Amino acid sequence: MAWINACRPQGSVRNSVTVVFDGKEGLLVGARHAVPLQAGSDIKFIFSKGQSADDLIKKIIEQSSDQRTWVVVSDDKDIKLYVRALGANVMSVKEFMKSAIQRTRPDKYISLTDQARINRELERIWLKSQ
Repeated sequence: MAWINACRPQGSVRNSVTVVFDGKEGLLVGARHAVPLQAGSDIKFIFSKGQSADDLIKKIIEQSSDQRTWVVVSDDKDIKLYVRALGANVMSVKEFMKSAIQRTRPDKYISLTDQARINRELERIWLKSQ
């Protein structure tokens, strides 16, 4: 949760995050509905209690008034195909993490490929001028 609050991988402050867990609630109360972990938090945790988290995610998207506003982050092929067919957007966990890192540090993030290219170019320039 601290990472989500600090990095805001969901982008805009208007975008909320819902994390769905398999099983019963832990220390939170109010299973089967979203309960903010902290007052004022836009991160909601839902425990599937009695059904699989996959089925609950499908139900949430199905019951949404506008499925196109949802982005489901999962590596589960069944979930991705199902919610995409409903109109929701999907991202793999790797894609989501990469975009979150780039969004939180756009001016400081340089891919390994770009780093190698820059180093080669600097070597060419510096060694040529000496």
